[in-house]
Amino acid sequence: MAAAAGLVILLAALAGGCGEDAPEPEPSLLEAELELTFHRGEEPVRVRRPVSLPLGPDEVEPAPEIRLEQALTALVHGPTPAESEMGLTSFFSSETGDVLRSVTVEEGRAVVDFHDFRALIPGASSSAGSLAFLRELNGTVFAAAPVAEVEYRLEGSCTEFWAFLQRDCTVVPRPG
Repeated sequence: MAAAAGLVILLAALAGGCGEDAPEPEPSLLEAELELTFHRGEEPVRVRRPVSLPLGPDEVEPAPEIRLEQALTALVHGPTPAESEMGLTSFFSSETGDVLRSVTVEEGRAVVDFHDFRALIPGASSSAGSLAFLRELNGTVFAAAPVAEVEYRLEGSCTEFWAFLQRDCTVVPRPG
């Protein structure tokens, strides 16, 4: 009887993995390109950068938030040294690399929230500066995610974001 009980315990331990959790499978990666918008002079310029995007277990495409967050993270770090040598400029740079607070996509609307960047890029609040700044953001957002509109926030506030640009809180529709 003791041998039978021992066998039951051994089989239970083997079936349960001896109390250890099985390792989670490594996430798959999709090799893709991100499109970022910078400037050369006053003209917006699209830049393509290769990236590896994580995929969930049953995904063939990454979630829109993942692609959008990766693109915006690259954007807020500004042009690479090679891109700068090609004459590309941006309001974003290595100094603004940590300004992205969160990115969500729900029912066709992206919400992009930033930490307070006003002291880092004061020139973006001028008339011409705000147009260029929004071209970079909108160009990158709409190239990265299949969304109908985007709401920008500063520390959780749409009003604060747009007040910096001397405008009223706005949800930006996809162009065209």
